[in-house]
Amino acid sequence: MICRYLSLTSHRVHQPSISRFEQLHHLSLANNQLRDLPLSLAGLVTLRTLELDNNALPCLPEALYSLTQLRHLSVSSNYLQFVGEEIISTLVGSINQSINQSINQSINQSINQSINQSINQSTINQSITSMSDTHTFPR
Repeated sequence: MICRYLSLTSHRVHQPSISRFEQLHHLSLANNQLRDLPLSLAGLVTLRTLELDNNALPCLPEALYSLTQLRHLSVSSNYLQFVGEEIISTLVGSINQSINQSINQSINQSINQSINQSINQSTINQSITSMSDTHTFPR
């Protein structure tokens, strides 16, 4: 059995053992007063969402570099004093890729809607034209 979602929120874990969850997509370690994260976090390469809110983290670990699938990182209410530029650029690159895909999907949807509206308007105009050709309207 493959676990894709794991919530250890408010479980007062100090060093969670997460290495066996290699296929994890969502991990919540919020509300645990964690001061550091397990090194095994680097092995969760399929992780897309990581929630670390309300802990006691002074910094983000280098283990985040390997999380290239990460799209959502939540770290509010921690004691973050420093966030390395490499981590930010890695995460921003991954997130930008995801955002670009979403933007492209939105653009394609907008184009399709515009085409459909144009086709509908053209059909309406043709109907009006053919109605006016067959009927005489009083002035």
